[in-house]
This record gives sequence, C-alpha cells and structure tokens, in this order.
Amino acid sequence: MLLKLAWCNVWRNKLRTSIMIGAMVFGMVGVILMMGFMNGIIDNLVKNAIQWQTSHIQIHQKNYAINPDINLVIDDEPQITSLLEHAPEVKAWTSRTLVNGMIASARSTRGIQVNDVYFLNS
Repeated sequence: MLLKLAWCNVWRNKLRTSIMIGAMVFGMVGVILMMGFMNGIIDNLVKNAIQWQTSHIQIHQKNYAINPDINLVIDDEPQITSLLEHAPEVKAWTSRTLVNGMIASARSTRGIQVNDVYFLNS
C-alpha cells in the first residue's frame, strides 16, 4: 500500500516528475560521456608516452636515472644487441639517445631535448 501511495504521489504533478526524470537522464548521459572521454584521453596519453618517450622497456647505465649525463653510455652494447636480436619475445627494437641542453638566441634562452633514434632492427 505504501508503494502504491508513493507511485501515485510521484505522478500527481506530471510536469515536475518529467523534469526530474529528464534531469536525471541528462546527468547520467553526461557522466557516461565524460567517463568515456576521460578514459580515452588517459589511454591516449599512456600510448603516446610509451611510443615517444619511455618505450616499453629501457636499458641504460646504472646511474643514468640519478644523473642523465650524455657520457653514461652502455659498455656492453654488442652483447645487448645480440640478446635483443635473438629474443623471440622482442618484435622490434631501436637504439635511442636523449640529450638535454640549452639553446640561446639574442632574445631568449630555452631548454631543449634532442631525441636521436637509430633504426637498427624492425
């Protein structure tokens, strides 16, 4: 009986009920669209970061993360190259050199990052 009374009360003012139902539907559609939009943005950011910056895996000198110096090169590069070429799990690999620096003109000075990619194997 209480449920029947509530149902009748909801539809007593049809305009108010229609406006509330419309607002709830509009809000839910907005939330679903925004969640899809944000998931797409996050997925795109992750894919771009993997593709253009970090890759799936990095091999570098032990102290490079602490001090990214250009002189910290990999000593046993032929051994690592051979291992990557013969690993069945590796689809493709490239060698990269990342160098941070400054560039100056008469008006300003800017920080730059030079990305050098060697296409060794694909």
